[in-house]
Amino acid sequence: MPTSAGKTLMAQLVVCSHLARSPGRVIYVSPLRSLGREMRQALRARLRLLGRRLAAEQPDFPAADRDTDIAADLEILTPNV
Repeated sequence: MPTSAGKTLMAQLVVCSHLARSPGRVIYVSPLRSLGREMRQALRARLRLLGRRLAAEQPDFPAADRDTDIAADLEILTPNV
């Protein structure tokens, strides 16, 4: 789909809809760190309204012994390639 077609907004709506209806968690894989930050910023307030929690942003190279945030309802990740 072309730029500005609403793909990111659609993903946000799907994430919020799922979290509003289901007790589970969501992992969103973003192709770019900048898009991940945009999603994080846009979803933070929406998740707060739903009573859900966004996981802390991960560094580019997390320590191997670092604990994951298992209490979070939404994790936004970017693959390292």
